[in-house]
Amino acid sequence: MPIFEYSCKQCGHTFEKLVSRSRMKDAQQCPDCGAVEADKLVSAFSSKIAGGGDYTAPAPSRSGGGFS
Repeated sequence: MPIFEYSCKQCGHTFEKLVSRSRMKDAQQCPDCGAVEADKLVSAFSSKIAGGGDYTAPAPSRSGGGFS
């Protein structure tokens, strides 16, 4: 099950929730105010590496065809 990050539309609280694939489209309840409307956020981890740079895969080595 993936972990998603949400932001409550009512109070602005940001929270994470472990959600099964069958419930991904269901509304998520805010643990602070109880509202059931939250926006799914794009995780910084999934799009960038710590330190602010974008992830670039290492180039394969010429000697063995694999990664060094």
